[in-house]
Amino acid sequence: MGMKTISVTALFLGLGLTVVAGSGKPAAPAKDVLVTSMVLDYAADIAPRLNVQSDGLGSYLNAKTLVSQIQAIGDWELDARTPRGATRQIYVDLSQPIAGSAPGGQDPNGPPSGTYKFRIIAKCSLYNNPLTGFTAGQVKNCPLHVGFDYNGVSYAFIMDPLTAANGPFPETNFAKVTCIFPTTGSSAWSQWKFTPTGTYTAADGTTKYRNVAKLLESPTGAAIDHGDYYVSFSMILAK
Repeated sequence: MGMKTISVTALFLGLGLTVVAGSGKPAAPAKDVLVTSMVLDYAADIAPRLNVQSDGLGSYLNAKTLVSQIQAIGDWELDARTPRGATRQIYVDLSQPIAGSAPGGQDPNGPPSGTYKFRIIAKCSLYNNPLTGFTAGQVKNCPLHVGFDYNGVSYAFIMDPLTAANGPFPETNFAKVTCIFPTTGSSAWSQWKFTPTGTYTAADGTTKYRNVAKLLESPTGAAIDHGDYYVSFSMILAK
């Protein structure tokens, strides 16, 4: 019996590799992109006070004790919870609960405002909006998960009206993500800004921005619903 011929193309497909057109070589797999993450403490154009702020120690840089990256799939991850020896924190302001939004029409009953260990992730790839696919000045929406630990228990603000785990939570808002550099032309993306998509009219008549976020306790397990909160933020990533 003669030996069957296996095409080079079929072999590459079987191995899960992509061939670069015209080169005959497999394309390099996508890699994580290290970024500097800035969690702003003040942004007058967003809100009089931001509900997610830094720990006052400056930008968050990727290191052995901190993950600050855009994952290969295009999701932003800022993690000071998982790495051994992590010391960085964020300040979480829970002073804007939405009355009657907890189960049974009760008022929210989350932890006090404070500075906590945390992990933030924006799963932009869930909606086919990977950060590494943005073009100059482009604006898209992404779900945002702001996790923090209080007294050894994990909590999270969930902002995803469609596909959130333990959801959906249709009353919540996506984060708006803008490629802020470059704003025009065809140069590669290098800076992104995360802000709320929800708006309201402030006392002075100006438009301000805040999202509705669901607060969950143990969000990746048997989650406990603590109701909804207004959450304002402004965060910048720089490659």
